[in-house]
Amino acid sequence: MHDGIPQTYISAETIDPVIPPSQRLLSLKGHPLYVWKNDNDQIIVEYWDCDVREGSFLSGEYGCGYTFEEACQDYIRKISGKTLVFHAYTKSRKEVKVLF
Repeated sequence: MHDGIPQTYISAETIDPVIPPSQRLLSLKGHPLYVWKNDNDQIIVEYWDCDVREGSFLSGEYGCGYTFEEACQDYIRKISGKTLVFHAYTKSRKEVKVLF
């Protein structure tokens, strides 16, 4: 726990095993991935209602690329080793530490 907030850790075991390995890039049970295209035709991905905690600060993070896979790999690179905070300003706040 961090300041009374329950924490979860993302590892190979927490990724949904029903999803084929090629599609598991960011499959985390209960947390939908938000995907859209920007004005430059790049695909953007991020978890819905999720911030990244660095120290005592929260900031937004997203991945981008010209394919879905590139965008997911970029996002994974950016969140690797960090703590994700879902629903930060609500009673259902949940922190998830990314281990890979």
